[in-house]
Amino acid sequence: MTTQNNALQMDQDEPQPLDLHGLYNLQTEEGYDRCVTLPPFVAQSLAMHLRGIDAVVSVLSAARDTEALKLSDWMSGGLIDAVDALSSGARDILYQAAQRARKGDTA
Repeated sequence: MTTQNNALQMDQDEPQPLDLHGLYNLQTEEGYDRCVTLPPFVAQSLAMHLRGIDAVVSVLSAARDTEALKLSDWMSGGLIDAVDALSSGARDILYQAAQRARKGDTA
């Protein structure tokens, strides 16, 4: 049985433990099997997403010291949503580039 099947298989009679490794493998198998070349505007967009993630993570890290910075639950949740949106955007950029590479299109 493959890792994908292990991660997704649910025995209806008995609860199964969450297979984080299997889920990670399932999500990382995006099909990047070609050399991906990014045009400058795509690379800039990807870099923008990554800089945004860095900035949000810096704020969340600083907020661990509650004497220096106190974030409300709403603000923390919003920042986590921002990281999720930025990382999703970055994944979409890479996925589209991989699809273009698979089709032989470079732009």
